[in-house]
Amino acid sequence: MDKEDIYQWVDSLPPKYSKVIMYFYFDDLSYNEIATRLHIPLSTVKSRIHQAKTLMRKIHKQRMYTNL
Repeated sequence: MDKEDIYQWVDSLPPKYSKVIMYFYFDDLSYNEIATRLHIPLSTVKSRIHQAKTLMRKIHKQRMYTNL
């Protein structure tokens, strides 16, 4: 898995999830900084990051099975 794969997975997420993932992993913002930037509660940031990770795992599994 390389950086290009990760970008593709993030791009395939709905915008509300991809935005928090980009801020967290690629811009190195904290949960609090993301909440402030997006004007959303801290709990929403945590939830979206968790949901985004779950979706990316599903995307990864689907792509692995289609490449067999």
